[in-house]
Amino acid sequence: MDESKVSKGVSTNVLTPLLVFQLASQVRRKVDEFKIRFQRIRSYIEIALDLCHEYQLPFNLPRRILQPFFNKEQKERFSKRISSAERRGILLIDDMISLPYCFNTHVEYETVKAQFMNMIENLKPGITQLTVHPAIITEELKRLTNCYFEREMEFRLLCDLDIMQFLNKENIKLISWKDIRDKQR
Repeated sequence: MDESKVSKGVSTNVLTPLLVFQLASQVRRKVDEFKIRFQRIRSYIEIALDLCHEYQLPFNLPRRILQPFFNKEQKERFSKRISSAERRGILLIDDMISLPYCFNTHVEYETVKAQFMNMIENLKPGITQLTVHPAIITEELKRLTNCYFEREMEFRLLCDLDIMQFLNKENIKLISWKDIRDKQR
């Protein structure tokens, strides 16, 4: 018999009524502890902010809430979370931008390129996250999303030499989340 499966002469693959009772008691105690903790939860964002504070991490929430699709109530909620992060000394990004995604599949590349350059020209100082979904069109991508055309266009934009030169001209510094994390610490 395999000795690793034997503990003090009792096989660990046998559940006795006493063992079942003990396990059930432990599980009930953990569930009760979880319920108490869960009742204290303010929001999942607050939990994430707790972790960011504890581990000295930035949080991906823009200070400027410029997105037109947020209603007044959502903007107020975001403002509270932003204030909470600032009180804890958590670094936030300043803004988040993206091209209109999956709205117009018949737009020309040069039009999207001009939109992108216009967005870059109008950036305010600070850390701005550019949200893109670059990809090369494949049959698999076509099965995964109807927005494959836009994804391929974003891929082309990110590889476009004119765009790279334009970013340099506009004094845009490309950074990663590691850079932001290091700034937090």
